[in-house]
Amino acid sequence: MRKNLHSYFNGVLFVGLLSFCSPTIFAQSYCETPVTTKYIEENNNLKQMTVNANHYCPRVYFHIITTQNGFGDQNAATVAQAFQTLNDDFAPHNISFFWDGEIDDVQNSPSGPVLEFPDDPGTQQSIFSINNHSDGIDIYLYSDYSGKNFGQASGVGTSGELLLSGIIDNQSLTTSHAISHEMGHVLFLWHTHHGTFSEGGDSNQCPEFANGSNSNICGDYIGDTPADPRIGSGQVNITTCIWSQYGNVFDANNDPYNPDTANIMSYTRLPCMEYFSFEQGQRMRNAIETLPYLQYALLNCNFCSLDTIPDLVIKDSPDDNGTEPNLISDNTWTSPDIWVRHTNDNGTEHQNPLYGENSSNYVYIRIINKNCYPFSGNGNLEVYWTKANLSSFWPDSWNGSEFINDNNSIPKGNLIGIVNLPEFLEAQEIIIPVLWDDIPNPDDYDIVGEPWHFCLLARIVSDEDPMTYTETENVGYNVRYNNNIAAKNVTVIKVDDRKQSSGAVAIYNPYNYTDTFDIEFNADNKEKGKKIFEEAEVTLKLSNDLYATWVAGGSQSSNIIQTGTLNTLKITGDNAKLKNIALSAKATKVFALKFNFLTQASSSKTEFTYHVSQRKHANQEILGGNTYFIKKPQRNLFSASVDGVLVNRNQTVTLTVDEINEEAVYNWYDAVGNLIYTGKSLEVVADIAKTYKVEIIANEDGFKDYADVDISLNPHQLTIIAPNPSNSNIMVSYNLNSPSFAYISIVGYVGNDTGIERNYIIDNESSQTNINISNYANGYYTVALVCDGQIINTLNLIKQ
Repeated sequence: MRKNLHSYFNGVLFVGLLSFCSPTIFAQSYCETPVTTKYIEENNNLKQMTVNANHYCPRVYFHIITTQNGFGDQNAATVAQAFQTLNDDFAPHNISFFWDGEIDDVQNSPSGPVLEFPDDPGTQQSIFSINNHSDGIDIYLYSDYSGKNFGQASGVGTSGELLLSGIIDNQSLTTSHAISHEMGHVLFLWHTHHGTFSEGGDSNQCPEFANGSNSNICGDYIGDTPADPRIGSGQVNITTCIWSQYGNVFDANNDPYNPDTANIMSYTRLPCMEYFSFEQGQRMRNAIETLPYLQYALLNCNFCSLDTIPDLVIKDSPDDNGTEPNLISDNTWTSPDIWVRHTNDNGTEHQNPLYGENSSNYVYIRIINKNCYPFSGNGNLEVYWTKANLSSFWPDSWNGSEFINDNNSIPKGNLIGIVNLPEFLEAQEIIIPVLWDDIPNPDDYDIVGEPWHFCLLARIVSDEDPMTYTETENVGYNVRYNNNIAAKNVTVIKVDDRKQSSGAVAIYNPYNYTDTFDIEFNADNKEKGKKIFEEAEVTLKLSNDLYATWVAGGSQSSNIIQTGTLNTLKITGDNAKLKNIALSAKATKVFALKFNFLTQASSSKTEFTYHVSQRKHANQEILGGNTYFIKKPQRNLFSASVDGVLVNRNQTVTLTVDEINEEAVYNWYDAVGNLIYTGKSLEVVADIAKTYKVEIIANEDGFKDYADVDISLNPHQLTIIAPNPSNSNIMVSYNLNSPSFAYISIVGYVGNDTGIERNYIIDNESSQTNINISNYANGYYTVALVCDGQIINTLNLIKQ
């Protein structure tokens, strides 16, 4: 056995639930897993099981098959990388793997056993039988230069063994997502092309239709993985991951296949593999719950290290393993171990706190003793609130020392409560509710007309488990460097509840001197599907003083534009920024984010995550942030519709939008985006051709849609001559659409004036002109309208 790898992991690993997947995949003949299963009778049962969100932690064992010369053999570093890849890929599905850090060396040389690949015929010993464990999943890793480039599991949901060997796409299979593909087979996932491309071993398989209508009984039995005709590496671009055969391969209904080239269970390219689908994760968790060999491999997910002191942890993020400092979490203000409930109901979904005589709120704190040593209960849990800020100052922002008004009557934050800590056994997890009975009045904090939510801070204060790093005035530093401290700066946006459809947050200067900051807006980079700004209109409403400050700094921004509404900006893309905001010492300025979903951009996605962070302008250091969780309801979608019109110049016209059969606001904007009217009908004078925009906002949930309406002017036209015939004066009427110059030309064609042309200049702003023809000879004339040198149309005139 090799030595324990504590140098790589600083103790026993605890793997969390967030993924840091990067694109990866394999070649067409990459996987040689036998497409048979020992538990064929469980296949239908897994399809029928209900949603299971449990967190499972199977044990894995690593074996390295070493060669005589050692060339291309795996080592501690590549094994550690393979283990990390496994956990990154499975973390989004509440599956974490435990490895004790040991590596089993298996010598494959003339002096030892000659080991067979499992698919090789012969009498030699199969690798899957070497040092196999009944209480875990055995992973066998061959040299990158073994001469065979493939991965293999012992079957589909059959038993707990897999192997990797060789290089494909210039990438070692050991350190690629190929290991997750084979682990998927161990956890009872079929290939995405199963059934569509017959693999044998499953008597119930049948082709899945491209529209997915039979996915519950055919294909890979997964509803949210598209039907796959068995894509191959030669059909997938290694850079763009686009399948070259789209539109060329059809199912029995003559519908084109559109397989997912990023799914880990497909036969795509190694650099394209990214994720398992939600329903694949559900099937794997149900397999763990059901299959005996996986049950034997399960451990308590509360892994503990063997230190001889207790170590209480409040996680900063789901993947936080308690190591100090925390260099794992992307941000440290969305702790999953702090949440609010409106009643003491032991629920785990975070709710925005409620204010009112009949409202009660409880802050729940989850604490785990990550060490295998008990905690006696000597210490306190302290819980604080402050108004949602992108940065804060310890302790003044939290203990009631700072105020948001000049007479110091409205505190910026305060203590919620202090409770005694209970005893903790080794690796024990305890959830502690803390009553919050003095929610401040939200009306006192109404600065931008939107609800200003809270940031929460929990601290474990104990001589038995002291802070590892001395606390500073920088709360972000304290949270990241001490696992005794965690923060929850989260705003829940429920777009079907108008009271919670937006949320304010503050930018704050925590220093005793003036400094300059940026505000950054990012969609969550691990989130699948559309980003929030691709489905919704994301707007910023700045307080008057913040808007003035930003303008004074040069109105600098990226992916943010101004709108026609006062102090309101719109975010147009990812990594948006408001830049160069100078704040005096301890200054606080507020803005709100609002999310209006666009009916024409709507998808089936219902939850979105959006991060806002504050950076120092000079060096881009992150001081803190706030996260918005946006929940979109399913609803009947509507469309804005209004007909364009063709009118004469200076004609008054009424534009009327079609109603949407529910309460809504109808806003009209001019061509440059200024709001000019609110109502269902807009009356305008058509002085020139114009385009207006109408906006419909549903009162119930803020969903909106836009429509452009064009007012077009009739083309230049000579319309009437009266009286006709005439012996003296005629009135010539016409329509003009802003020509550079125009005139009326009268030419005789029968009578004494034949061939004589008379021209009369006309005013562009006029619509008729009076012409005296009393001196014309009797006869017939042609009257023409000439605009910019072109004859537009003519009418006949009789002089008598």
